[in-house]
Amino acid sequence: NIYILDETNTPTGSYADSSHFNINTINSKTVNVTTEIWARRNYHLECFFMTGGNLASNLNVTRLDYDNNNPPLQVGLTDEVNTLSPTSGDMEIQQQHQPNVKNGTCGPGSLDFDVFYKTTIY
Repeated sequence: NIYILDETNTPTGSYADSSHFNINTINSKTVNVTTEIWARRNYHLECFFMTGGNLASNLNVTRLDYDNNNPPLQVGLTDEVNTLSPTSGDMEIQQQHQPNVKNGTCGPGSLDFDVFYKTTIY
């Protein structure tokens, strides 16, 4: 699961939860906005890009959750990650805001956030 936290505070504590994004606060100051994104899932898509090293050929991310559009489209807050072999590179995660233009691809809409993670899989 991807958890999206309020960027104005330093997160602390554990983010894992057995329910579907049912965490409202991590500590008294850090707000988890994932529940708000999930509530507006018809307008959002998490996009994953692998660059550098051999990450693109050895790491696969599959979105497992769907919105309420007709037909349902992927969201990307719950994902399955598979690896083929040890690898490293950069993983980029973008959240696309796609009101009235969501079509299952990362192209339409505007960018809510764009983060990069140096990734090494042993």
